[in-house]
Amino acid sequence: MYDNIGRKLKDLATGIFIIGAIGAVIGGIVLVTEEYFVWGLLTIIFGPIVAWFSSWLLYAFGELVEDVSRLRKHFIPDETPQKFNTPPIEAKKATCEFCGKSNAKLNTYKNKSTLGSGDAEMQLCDKCAKENNLI
Repeated sequence: MYDNIGRKLKDLATGIFIIGAIGAVIGGIVLVTEEYFVWGLLTIIFGPIVAWFSSWLLYAFGELVEDVSRLRKHFIPDETPQKFNTPPIEAKKATCEFCGKSNAKLNTYKNKSTLGSGDAEMQLCDKCAKENNLI
């Protein structure tokens, strides 16, 4: 029911457009036959255009959901939260990747659930490691 929801939203947007366009044409024909020629003609011409514009937002949201789902499957296949190992592997002097502090004692943390393949390493000062609950 909730699988592939992005595609379903895009299909819903297309369906809403088709129903709105057909409804506008039928409504315009009814107005023309009821002797409201100008209003009927405007409804026939601009009704489908308004239906088309109004379906854009829902279609764009469906596209966004599809793209995010595709990215998530590509980068985080197991969908587990990222955890860092503690204690640090080694201590170095360089620049902290969070705060940018240089010449501080930094610790290297390995990320077990990485984006892509292999283990990612981060160089963090003690303050940033404590703030992010890594030590």
